Amino acid sequence: YYLEYITFGAMKVQSYPDLANPFPIIGYNGPRYFCDREAELAQLTTAIAHGRNVSLIARRRIGKSSLLQHLCEHLLQTQKGWKIIYLDLMRTSSLADLYQQLAQAIYEVRKEGLFRKLTELELLGRLRMTLGVNPITQLPEVSFDLRESQVKHSFTELLTWLGEEKKVLVILDEFQQILGYPQKETEGYLRAEVMRLPGIRFIFCGSDQHILSDMFTSSLRPFFNSTQNLSLDSIPPAKYKKFIEGHLKARKRKVSPEALEYILFLGGGETYAVQKICNALFERGYEMITVPLVQETLRHVLTEQQSHYERVRALLGSDSVQFTVLRILAREGGTEEPTGKHFMGRLRMTNSSSVRKSILSLEKYGLISRSVATSGKLAYMVNDALFAAWLTTLPH
Repeated sequence: YYLEYITFGAMKVQSYPDLANPFPIIGYNGPRYFCDREAELAQLTTAIAHGRNVSLIARRRIGKSSLLQHLCEHLLQTQKGWKIIYLDLMRTSSLADLYQQLAQAIYEVRKEGLFRKLTELELLGRLRMTLGVNPITQLPEVSFDLRESQVKHSFTELLTWLGEEKKVLVILDEFQQILGYPQKETEGYLRAEVMRLPGIRFIFCGSDQHILSDMFTSSLRPFFNSTQNLSLDSIPPAKYKKFIEGHLKARKRKVSPEALEYILFLGGGETYAVQKICNALFERGYEMITVPLVQETLRHVLTEQQSHYERVRALLGSDSVQFTVLRILAREGGTEEPTGKHFMGRLRMTNSSSVRKSILSLEKYGLISRSVATSGKLAYMVNDALFAAWLTTLPH
């Protein structure tokens, strides 16, 4: 079967090679090196098959992008003819930037009829096209640009044309980015476009759980009740344990039950952190992984990032309220009530106003975010589990 998968450049799904280290930390490396997500994959596939758009909400570094690429691989194996466009909105700052990404992706999907169709739509005269060479693939590529005043009309026409294709899936990653566009009506405009094109399936995703959830669940927002909401939680420990043990056994290596528990504890439910620790452990060639060896490896991993972590501390000020709040958040594993009695006691502070301001600043810097805790409630947590581990090593 054949599937085109576009990622702002042009690349097609290919076969995946064997990896020297079975715990990759960069990109998607095929089903063999992908852990679980069977339930989420089934939900996404079913929603697409039955004509439903999806809002996929997940915190950072939990494997959202890999799941979406795994979905593409699944469609490749089980169905025929899908055309998938993946747009990373984090790279955009305006509707014009989004249009440029869409135009380039559509160019890859419908190259053959592109110039004829652009002429029919009278877009050819409005577009500024640049021919160049991709610095990575060394293949020719075309980029598109458009004057700001013409973006909406042209955007609508391009989407309409794309809708003529069958089996089209458009993935809009970091969708909350549109809230920062200078065109304040972008949210309502895109909602109208999505509803106008029932033949195209859309997946909206992002890592700012609070903002994205509000966009799709608040009755005051344009996208209210327009999608099937899917929250991506941590991989169940039992599934991750089986995945890790299986890859180690295949390479004639072992891990003690205590060490396995400790690895998952350090990861804090964050897929990237678990993979990073396992990658480093495998690199060191241990035949039997124990808790002391995990501790030694963790020190090595944290040392690699020491200069970055120290820069963050210097930026905030080691004696500042902000850094104190960050350090105690790491030690506590997060908090649902940053100005509550318990957390204020751990901070040894009485001024709740300064704590609130610090929380807002740390959110703005992207160091913490509100995520769903194990209690099911919204909690403030340090975004990076390895950074949190480093913070816990600091003296009181």
